[in-house]
Amino acid sequence: MIDEPTETETEPADEKTEADVETIETEAETGDETAETGIEPTETETESTGGATHRSSRRTFLKGAGVAGVGPGLVCRVTADENDPEPAYSPKITTLKYPLTGVPIVVPGGETVRIELDLDAPPAGLRAWLEPTFGEARPATALELVGTGVDDSAIWDGETHVVAEFRIPGVGGDLVPDVHDLHVAWDGGSDAQPRAVSVVESYPETPKIAVLADPQVGDPRPLKDGLEESLEDGSAEPFRYRATETFGVGAEKKRWAAFRRAASEINAVDPDVVLFAGDFVYGQDLPGKYLAEYEAAYEILNLVRAPTYATLGNHDGYVQSGIDGKELYEDYFAPRYYAVDVTPDLHLASLDTFDWPAADRLYASVAGNTWGGQVRDDQLRWLEADLRGAAERNPDATLVTLGHHDPSWIFTPQVTDALADGEEPQNQAWAGENRLELRDLLADAGVAVHFAGHFHGDRVARYHEGNVAETPGRGDFPPAELHYVRRDDTLDESRSQDELAEIIREPSHGTLFVETTTCGSTTRGGYWGWRLMEFETERGGVDPAIMGYPATEEFLREHALDPDSLNPDHADLGLFSYPSYFVRAERVEETETRTKLYVENGLDVPIDGSAIQSLAASSDLYVENATLDWRRIDGGEQDAQLGFGVDAHYYTTLVATTLNADALRAAGSRTDDGSAFTGGQTDRIDLRVSASEPVALRDTVPIEWGVSEARGDVARVEADEARGVRYVYFDGDAATDRAVTYFADAPDEPTETGVYEFGPIEVRAADEDYWVRVPDTTETNAVVGRET
Repeated sequence: MIDEPTETETEPADEKTEADVETIETEAETGDETAETGIEPTETETESTGGATHRSSRRTFLKGAGVAGVGPGLVCRVTADENDPEPAYSPKITTLKYPLTGVPIVVPGGETVRIELDLDAPPAGLRAWLEPTFGEARPATALELVGTGVDDSAIWDGETHVVAEFRIPGVGGDLVPDVHDLHVAWDGGSDAQPRAVSVVESYPETPKIAVLADPQVGDPRPLKDGLEESLEDGSAEPFRYRATETFGVGAEKKRWAAFRRAASEINAVDPDVVLFAGDFVYGQDLPGKYLAEYEAAYEILNLVRAPTYATLGNHDGYVQSGIDGKELYEDYFAPRYYAVDVTPDLHLASLDTFDWPAADRLYASVAGNTWGGQVRDDQLRWLEADLRGAAERNPDATLVTLGHHDPSWIFTPQVTDALADGEEPQNQAWAGENRLELRDLLADAGVAVHFAGHFHGDRVARYHEGNVAETPGRGDFPPAELHYVRRDDTLDESRSQDELAEIIREPSHGTLFVETTTCGSTTRGGYWGWRLMEFETERGGVDPAIMGYPATEEFLREHALDPDSLNPDHADLGLFSYPSYFVRAERVEETETRTKLYVENGLDVPIDGSAIQSLAASSDLYVENATLDWRRIDGGEQDAQLGFGVDAHYYTTLVATTLNADALRAAGSRTDDGSAFTGGQTDRIDLRVSASEPVALRDTVPIEWGVSEARGDVARVEADEARGVRYVYFDGDAATDRAVTYFADAPDEPTETGVYEFGPIEVRAADEDYWVRVPDTTETNAVVGRET
């Protein structure tokens, strides 16, 4: 379906000039949020090409909600008025239909990307380029047109689009592994999508995946949580905190701070992929508020510095004040359902699990009939064909599904059905068709994991012979216990807790179902958070342990709203999300020649991550306490990605300095008596350091080893129990060249036999308050306990 380009269709990539790119860029008027989000709002404009009308996708939200007409079909799609210079709202998805901010492409440099345009025929003068979404150095990278044609859409079921294949240059020079905005232009028109293309050097074998769910921008219910906490504690602080972190105070950029904080923390841990499990907005209380919520959610999502795959939640799809939320969702984020190969070995199908007719989704303020799950027959057949095709293309690929609702839940009826049966309406889980059919399809097709949200709490379950073994989390069965739920939704209480735990752990039983807590709405007994995992891309299932945070009883007592409903023994089943507000990255110094970023990790696990720092362009760059992953330069600006690792309950300060500035540089070495010791044996350690300015000196020693303060050049020894190390500080004034000696005693208990790491050496300039690691100054020593 893709034809080779003709001379009239394209300009060769190597002939595209900077002026050509600048001509298109002048159509966008940059707003204040550009540096933060990489999104450049434009004034509304329309172009007509080939009989179709197109709008730029990067716009500001200009006015409050308009009211759509309600007729025989119950709801009309909200559209911008072509003759109104300030329409009621401006859709983000118009002509460029793939890739999108909510359905991006991950692609290695040198390979091709598929671009879809909602046009009748391939246009003349078609061209495309990438711009970095984040940072200050944003050079444009032209793409080479390989061919065009008309074909069925890859993600919009039932639609036909113009399809163009463009080749991305190899990684190097201005093009670095990062998230990019995609720009497309043709004679008479243009469009763009932020964060639509993630360029990588190669596909990750074990991708790091983060999961976000249920921020529900606009939700007032966290205020209720805060009020209950304040009444219980006898203090106004919990209510003030919840109010500040949701509705905010003062500037608009401070609203929905919990969602923003989760985005910031996910950026710090630098995942390869982010999955968003639905309910971007609340969409339920005030007429006209839906549009503003969608605009805010779109802005915050575009703060995430990783390719993000979206799915539709029930709150995203209500029919409210004559506006169909599903239409808004498709104008802002993604199709209702779609499937893509994230990598050649990882296939993702995103489902519309709120698959109800408009009449069932109708809400009058907070009053509605349906918020539970359903997948109707047409979508189920589409999913079956998709999963079968994905397995045929690559039998070794891992299959993953993403949907707001979870078919491993029990059935709970709609409000009207419950009342008709004389029952009290329940908090709806799965309220419609094809719950068991979808559950069986996922297991039969070999889907490794189904990710979900909806209940604002954590839960993990395993398919087992058509039934479900589950952790607590939904609230329908006894809290803090594992359950075995039969297909008829009754409990089988014959199995022990240990037996149920083994079923959940065993991948061969079938699909794992994983729910993630809310990152900014009312919580169901738990806390605000997100998930993070190193995901094994192998068929045959997934160990749930990779999904969770090692929450302890002490942690739950301190941070969960209802700790008695949770069981810390379930942490090894991957139950708990990572808590928000435990990772902080704050820029503490920023000049043209120097930046300092303070990173603090309050989690019980170490983190690895990265951050982009922007400075004036220079011939070289020196970094401290970090690795220099890449640099890019655009005119007088440069961006540098700094990679870092921070131990549990520790911190670091990342420093980037242009070498024409006054930078601290250091090199060093260590020598000792050997690399293998018996328990109790003493090791003499000699350290040497040469630095660009006078420095103080310290070394890092495993806490199991003793250090003599009476011998050598030791000034004092400080133990850091949280990190499991001792810091050895040395006598003498700060100097550019230091040589010191100390003595360490190996542990002598048989249980302490093992391998221990010493170092790195760290130095500190006289006028600084942070320590800098000296490269290549670590060493491992093996110890055999005295009685072994």
